Parts: sequence; C-alpha cells; structure tokens
Amino acid sequence: MLKNIRVLLIEDNPHDAEIVGRLLKRVQNIKFNITCADNLKKGLSYIGKKFFDVILLDLMLPNGKGMYVFDSVHIKCKDIPIVIVSGYEDHAIEAVKNGAQDYLVKPFKIEQLVTSINYAIARKKAEAECHEDYKILLSIFDSMEEMIYISDPETYEIIYMNDSIKKTFGCSISQKCHTIFRTSEFPCTDCHNDKIFGNNFGKNFTYEIKIGNKWYKSTIRAFKWPDGRLLRYTISIDISESRKKQEQLSKFLEEKINEWDNRIKKSSIRHEKQTQRLKKITFEME
Repeated sequence: MLKNIRVLLIEDNPHDAEIVGRLLKRVQNIKFNITCADNLKKGLSYIGKKFFDVILLDLMLPNGKGMYVFDSVHIKCKDIPIVIVSGYEDHAIEAVKNGAQDYLVKPFKIEQLVTSINYAIARKKAEAECHEDYKILLSIFDSMEEMIYISDPETYEIIYMNDSIKKTFGCSISQKCHTIFRTSEFPCTDCHNDKIFGNNFGKNFTYEIKIGNKWYKSTIRAFKWPDGRLLRYTISIDISESRKKQEQLSKFLEEKINEWDNRIKKSSIRHEKQTQRLKKITFEME
C-alpha cells in the first residue's frame, strides 16, 4: 500500500470537492496530495504535466457529460487508474466496463473512498504486470515456426497472429478467421469452440484440418485476455508431408491388400476347380 498518493480530482461541484478533500485528510498512515480541476479541459491539461497515482472523476461536468468525459480522460491516461465518483450509477457502471477501475455513487463514506482508491491502484498495477507478461509471451510466439493466432470466439475477429502465420497466409489482425482460412463469409460449422469453453475451459483440444491443398494439425485452448475477454488460442503445424506419406502408405497397403485378395480369389477358384475335378474322377472310378 502506498504511503503517499497523488490524486487528480476532476469535480465541478465545489461542495463535493471539499468533502472529498476533507475525507482524505482524515486518513491516517496515508498522505493524499490532491490536485483539483473544476472542468474537463482543466483536468486534461494537468494530465501529462504532473504525475498522478489515481484520478477521481465526476462524469457530469460543464463541458462534457457521461461517457464523453470518461473517454476523453481514459484516452489520455491509459496508465493511470480511474475511479468514477458520480451520482449516476448507470454511467459509472458503463465506464467500469470500458476501463475504469472502480466507481463510487455519491454520497459515500471515507472507508469506501480509501478502499476504492487502493483497490484501483492495485488493480491497475496488476493489469500492467499482466500486460507485460503477455508482451513477453507474444514476442516468444513471434519467434516460433509454428503458426499461432488468437481470436474472439464471438466475433471471430483475430486479435493476434505471429509472424509465421502472416507469412503463410499474408493476412493481418482484425480480419475474421473464417474469411482468412476458409474464404467464407460465414463461421465454420466445425469450429470446435464447444471443446474448449464451458466445462472444458482450460483444456486442450487437437484436430486435423485441410486448408487449400495442405493439412494442418491444430491445438486450441480457451484463456482470458488481459482485458477480461475469453479468447481462443490456436497453434498449428503443417503436416502435409507426413499426411502425404500416410496417404501413400495407405494407398500402398490398399494395393497390396487388393493384390493378395485377388490372389486368394484366384487360388480359391483353382482350388474349387481341382476339387470338382477330383470329385469327377472319383465318381468315374466308382
């Protein structure tokens, strides 16, 4: 827990701003340094000039309201946690869905305010660490020869693809997987999402698929992206050569089986003729 917390309070109501300042000054063991802005323009001007640990943001300001206010602040400071302090819970919930760390509905108690601030800072730090881990992981993916991509199972949009799959298919992110791999306007009927979501979340599922004139062995798995979405991870290897050898072997075996089958049939016919001939000779001798 931080002992010194720098706060940017964007609040147009002087009375509410005074209450927040008074509440935070009462907190023991934590020193809050508060910078106040009574409108959106002034608040945005402070961002970048000063460093803040957290932003307390009202969504109803003289020069902006609702999600416009949140989006304006969030775009400019994606690395700073934002706590919504508002009398309109619907707007606050929507802001949290779009990137705010927490929200408080006026009026609130000092314990709620301090808890929310500490939670927002801790959560933002965890998100940053998680993003860093994913950046390292994706850099490893880019160095691999296997083809790897991450897609949204609901929209079928590709969120990430490594260099190997870009070179193979000449595609880019934001395209839909079924348009790239199947050149189809509609999702694949054999998507296998039921094998990795629901009760199968966290489990791998492997299958073989033919794209064009090549065969690929693909392993898929569901996982949670840093922004909370459940996505699909796919790693594929080209098994066309081994598949070709398997097909050649299967064809060779089928030809041999047919050859032996024909020999057996011919042998059976000869045996039947010999049996009939012996029966005839035996009958004549009698």
